[in-house]
Amino acid sequence: MDNPYAPPANKSAASPRITLYSPGHIAWATFLGAPIAGFVLLALNYRRFGNSAAANLALIAGLIGTVLVLAIASVLPDSFPNSVLPAAYTFGMYLSVKSLQGNEYEHRLANGGIKGSGWVATGIGILSFVVILVALLAVVLVSPEEWFGEEL
Repeated sequence: MDNPYAPPANKSAASPRITLYSPGHIAWATFLGAPIAGFVLLALNYRRFGNSAAANLALIAGLIGTVLVLAIASVLPDSFPNSVLPAAYTFGMYLSVKSLQGNEYEHRLANGGIKGSGWVATGIGILSFVVILVALLAVVLVSPEEWFGEEL
């Protein structure tokens, strides 16, 4: 007979059934919506691991990374291949996530965790892309014409 006043059994060995995004999902979102999209999923994983500080840092890094990518893209020569920059930051994100969360992700999945939806990753990537486009359009619309020279 169980003691109703006994503390609950130690369940720390079994991971709770939480939904996590794979390094592939995070890289896919990054490809679709710039670094911020991948860092949003990275932050969601960190929050579900119980690490709010790392989640907050991931969001800040995503904002900074996106601004840097946009700045770099704006100064690249026209002859620079269009696919190189997205391929570089997507591959970099994949390797980073694999290093930062790969073991924890695999461990949690092996202990009952749920693999996140690729559709959610796609949606976050597309939503991030749209938000960035709207922000860039807003900047262009409120900026003085002399900032752009004769190109417009």
